Amino acid sequence: MRKIVTFFICFVLLALAVPTMAVAQEPLSTPVVRTSVEKNKVTLSWDAVENAAFYELTANSNTPFVVNDTTYTYTGKYETEYVFSVVAKPSDEAKFAPSLAGNAVAKTAQGERSISFWSLFKSGGWLMWVLVLLAGVMIFIFVERFIAIQKATTIDRNFMNRIRDFISEGNIDAAIDLCRRTNSPIARMVEKGIERIGRPMSDIQTSIENVANVEVAKLESGLPWLSSIAGGAPMIGFLGTVVGMVQVFMGMSTTQSGGIELAQLSGGMYVAMVTTVGGLIVGIPAYFAYNYLVARIEKLIFRMEATTIAFMDILNQPVQK
Repeated sequence: MRKIVTFFICFVLLALAVPTMAVAQEPLSTPVVRTSVEKNKVTLSWDAVENAAFYELTANSNTPFVVNDTTYTYTGKYETEYVFSVVAKPSDEAKFAPSLAGNAVAKTAQGERSISFWSLFKSGGWLMWVLVLLAGVMIFIFVERFIAIQKATTIDRNFMNRIRDFISEGNIDAAIDLCRRTNSPIARMVEKGIERIGRPMSDIQTSIENVANVEVAKLESGLPWLSSIAGGAPMIGFLGTVVGMVQVFMGMSTTQSGGIELAQLSGGMYVAMVTTVGGLIVGIPAYFAYNYLVARIEKLIFRMEATTIAFMDILNQPVQK
């Protein structure tokens, strides 16, 4: 009886071992990788492996990616030496196992850092859209104020001479009509002064100055926004940089590896600095635009003051009969 039991156990073990031996997976052939280098580009090629569905390519121990062909062109970036490994993956995983890695080493020229403007813009995050909005407001205010100031400074050179002639002749209505047909702050000042003729000189000068203050306030509308953009845009950019640096250091603190790679640090830092660059690109033109418009307005104010003096001199002249 003992012999029968022993024979039965041996038979069962043998029956279980035979299928296992029958389905043992056979590894695919190892790909033989060849390289061809041109500047910073490496062209990899290998012979097709029988029963391979696709290939996994790895460069410098980075994340592998799938290649369906037997050739691949790899563009180098910042490193100059690359170690490639190609693993053939079977079409029938039940019968075949993946191949051993076929390795190849290639040295390239230093890769060029070519980054598109759009990729830089996206790396700056949502604050870049805020800077774009500020840039649009800056351009609108500058163009609109430039046109308004240009119109305000455009006036006939003989305007005051004609006003002098009308007042000297006692034709006040013609002088007022000329001022109303001339769309200029200077003309509106003179019109107010003409309307006050007959009153004390101090009252006339005060009314002219009041009109001048109103006209200057109209010309300066929008300039506080321009000044705020000139100062605020770089601050917003700096805020984005600080937030980006915080994210970089938080990511580094959660890194499982003991060391910190310089590429990881520098890559995160240049992305974080994008918002500062954007803020300066918006803020610097806004600063110069603001000062340019202020200078134009101050020049107009000097002309208005000179016109006021000339008008008061006209009133002090005797009327011709």
